[in-house]
Amino acid sequence: MSDRSNLTKKTEFKPYLLKDVKSSSDRKLFTVMSTFAGGGGSSTGYKLAGGNVLVANEFIPVAVQSYRDNFPETTVLEMDIRQITRKGDKDQIMKFLGQYGIKYRELDIFDGSPPCTTFSTATSGKGVDKIEKKNVKHSDTTQSRIGMLIHDYVMLVNCIQPKVCIMENVVPSMKSIVFKDGISRLKNHGYIVQWKSVSASDCGVAQSRRRLITIGVRPDIAKHIGIKSPTDLDHLFPQPTLDPLTVGDAFNGLQINPHERDILLRNCRQNSSYEVLKLIPKNPKKHMKIQDIDPEWIKFNSDFTLLRSSMFTPSPTLTCRGQQMGISGVHHPLEDRKFTINEMKRLTSLPDDFKLVGTFNQKAERIGNMVPPLMIKTIAENVYHHILSQNSKTRHNY
Repeated sequence: MSDRSNLTKKTEFKPYLLKDVKSSSDRKLFTVMSTFAGGGGSSTGYKLAGGNVLVANEFIPVAVQSYRDNFPETTVLEMDIRQITRKGDKDQIMKFLGQYGIKYRELDIFDGSPPCTTFSTATSGKGVDKIEKKNVKHSDTTQSRIGMLIHDYVMLVNCIQPKVCIMENVVPSMKSIVFKDGISRLKNHGYIVQWKSVSASDCGVAQSRRRLITIGVRPDIAKHIGIKSPTDLDHLFPQPTLDPLTVGDAFNGLQINPHERDILLRNCRQNSSYEVLKLIPKNPKKHMKIQDIDPEWIKFNSDFTLLRSSMFTPSPTLTCRGQQMGISGVHHPLEDRKFTINEMKRLTSLPDDFKLVGTFNQKAERIGNMVPPLMIKTIAENVYHHILSQNSKTRHNY
């Protein structure tokens, strides 16, 4: 019989607004710099945990615009991170970042979500060739050597020397050469580092999105509060949830945009996978694929990622491409269509009034690329209570 003593109990789903994010952030419990910030998913989480995001870095135009529309008080450096790391030596990099309030060894948390395109199991290629692949389509741009961007993140950590660094990526990245090399570089600078696969459903999110979270603590901070090994950081990661939030929980009281719903219904009927989707029963007890109805369909890869979600479980992972129109992905439990933007916001734990710019597909991509805010909130609260605040108390007692 499995031990369920460490499982946390289900919490009630509570929709929230941007004003709630601002109110929490105004506490300014700790400072953050966020790189690869996207439309602001991670920053929303840090702000909910009481963080003051001093500056963010992102270069996809629609992502930058979404970020600024939601958080006009936060400076966004609209540039490829390599434009920062290539500015010269550490002193020149810190001189540049100093304009935005980032000072050597004073920043509490340095955050980053290097693009996962080349680590995804859906991306072709292997090993170094895959990581260093050129002209990779990423969002609305084409980039080269995307997999190597982890090293730019690590370089900035080693330049800034934040008290804590937090990095997010897809789970398969932990097996890559570049991830292992990046961790080695952090350890060479004395950081005590631990990483774990974390599910958003264990953080109050109605989606079973699993991500690799890496947390590093600066050696002097670790020493002050008695951290000696990576396992001493295990308590910073979310604990498994006994009864996770479901799609039905998230949709409770949600207003649907009828025009958008009609467009999605029509688009689904015009899709070549429509006849397949109709074969999957509506309102299933758990999410289902056509292979669950007829195992012979496993031979046809074209519909491999098409599935119907369930009102009674967390949603499967919403991907940046899967939720766009005309592409197989997660469909509504009760209707033959994809989720509306408002529904996706709920399933990703974004504020109900979170602003997104661009076409439906661009909005869906932004949401699919985001780290669920409540995932980051959970981790950031743990880091604050067990690391940052404890360090302040210890220093005060010296």
